[in-house]
Amino acid sequence: MANTIDLNKSAFIFIADKTLREDLEDALLFAMYLIDTAQKATEKRYHGEFNRVIVLYIAAVVEALCLFLLEKSGTKKERTEYKDVVSIHNDRITIDNGELIMAIKSKKRLELRDIPFVESISLLYGAGKINVHLKNRLSSLREKRNSQHLYSREKDQIFQKDVSESIKTLVMLQRIIENLN
Repeated sequence: MANTIDLNKSAFIFIADKTLREDLEDALLFAMYLIDTAQKATEKRYHGEFNRVIVLYIAAVVEALCLFLLEKSGTKKERTEYKDVVSIHNDRITIDNGELIMAIKSKKRLELRDIPFVESISLLYGAGKINVHLKNRLSSLREKRNSQHLYSREKDQIFQKDVSESIKTLVMLQRIIENLN
């Protein structure tokens, strides 16, 4: 399973930022350590939880790579903000759902760290940096990653196949980034 990524050399040699590169390598190495540990686990009920944590770590690496790719490609994200909001009433205008307001509308550029995973996927696809197949794989990985939330956790288990698919998704994204350099 882990043999799709060469750990004998830097898996992220294309990242010049040494801190980011080392953080990604550490997270990936820890995921590989968890894979080895999970295979030795004697309690069957923990296998799914090991897989869940492995997917979490791989998704964290993939999310960081998505942001890195956004940065490399110069893709920007803006948020619309409304300030000094005032409710107004006008008998000639009927509002069925919501409220009539007056406000100052402005655009604010988002920092990369403020872009959620789901938006980074959409931005990359919209900018033509990833194809629909990888977009769907990234979205699936994000959904698996979100199964960490205990309160809203579905009864779906995370299987070894999900771990393999997350690694394949990582490798696909990694190759796209490598080909840009």
